[in-house]
Amino acid sequence: HVYETRAFYVCAFFSIAAASYFAFRLRVRQLRARASELEARVKERTAELTRAHAQLAEKDFRLDQDLAQAQAFQQRILPALPTNARLAFAVAYEPAERVGGDIYDICELPSGAFRVFLADTTGHGVQASLRTMVLKTEYDRRKLEAASPAQLLMAVNDALVTTFPGLEMRCSAACFDIRLEDDDGHETRAHLTYANAAHPPILHISGDSLHEIYVRSPFLGMMEGVEIDELSVPLAHGDVLVAYTDGVTEQERADGEPFGTPRLEAIVRRGGTAREIVDRTLTALKAFAGTAHADDVTLVAIGCAGG
Repeated sequence: HVYETRAFYVCAFFSIAAASYFAFRLRVRQLRARASELEARVKERTAELTRAHAQLAEKDFRLDQDLAQAQAFQQRILPALPTNARLAFAVAYEPAERVGGDIYDICELPSGAFRVFLADTTGHGVQASLRTMVLKTEYDRRKLEAASPAQLLMAVNDALVTTFPGLEMRCSAACFDIRLEDDDGHETRAHLTYANAAHPPILHISGDSLHEIYVRSPFLGMMEGVEIDELSVPLAHGDVLVAYTDGVTEQERADGEPFGTPRLEAIVRRGGTAREIVDRTLTALKAFAGTAHADDVTLVAIGCAGG
């Protein structure tokens, strides 16, 4: 039979070899085409990633520029400290991020009294800073006309609730007036009128003693028509008042321990001028918790008769 001849085997061998060769060449061609296709896809994807990275970098740059402008704007709206021969003011304001949720204001009223406002809105960063802008706008509209700190806080509260419903404008705040009284030429006397909305107490150092000035009231921005009480305290020559946000006492070190009110009170008890107390507190806070704050830090100290 033909398939039993040598010639048939030779032809079969070369036929199989040729088929294998062409199959191999076809497979190589397919792999090269696939490799080229993958290479093209990789180049396309790389180009897309490069464009996306460039766009992200551009967005980050614009965001950084926006944050820088917001930071500059927030710093500019902070008031210059008033000058008075019988009162000394010292302030520290350090937001945890580029912008923060703390705000303060110190102004002289037409009556000659000095009005101090300190507030802490919910949240951190940009969202908190936007709330502080709203809060300060509503406060500035009323701060010179309101007859008392309590009436001022109640008016601001109603404005936050009715004008900005659903925006979670809850915040703590303290507002107090210092009215200087006529002295006999030897001793400065003053009178403090204080109102509070869920804010930390004021520390009052008088002589060798330290007292907390505090009256319990609800947060601002939660409900309309809340009642806020007032407290009146006489001040004497050499007295110092220290108001602060909870970012001071709630700063934590690596093991989770907070700075706490007792540490702050111990610093204030050592006395000194308003500026010395603020600087000493910041130094102790940074030594305890480091320079990176977990929350905004604001301190306002006021000394009577240059204290």
